[in-house]
Amino acid sequence: MQGNILVSTNVEGRLSWWHVNSQREICWKGDKDWNFLSMDFNIDGNTLATTAADAQIRIFDEKTKELVHTYKRAGWNTKGHSNRVFGCHFSKFDNNVLITGGWDRTICLWDIRTRKNIMQLFGPNICGDAITSTQD
Repeated sequence: MQGNILVSTNVEGRLSWWHVNSQREICWKGDKDWNFLSMDFNIDGNTLATTAADAQIRIFDEKTKELVHTYKRAGWNTKGHSNRVFGCHFSKFDNNVLITGGWDRTICLWDIRTRKNIMQLFGPNICGDAITSTQD
């Protein structure tokens, strides 16, 4: 991640990179159907995760600004989210583990190396960007 860069999302489906000093938009990605609700960078700043109202998690490469993977909405035989995903947070202890949660009362842990859901916890209803990891 470069200095003097701000990254923003909005519910209109726009992910934007801004140069702070010049106040100009450098790059943007998006689609009107994405409706972003949260985002987080991993520890080294090379990977950006976004969550959205469509229950999908999108992973972007920060260097190229390209979408590299989408975790699709859960189906009858697939793990994941089935409703709006309001929160995401990369683990402080593993650069490749992403934690997400939303209206479907599911917290998911994803391994971005294998592109798989590695664990699900059922119960919490997450209604805001309120997920973090702590060390015991």
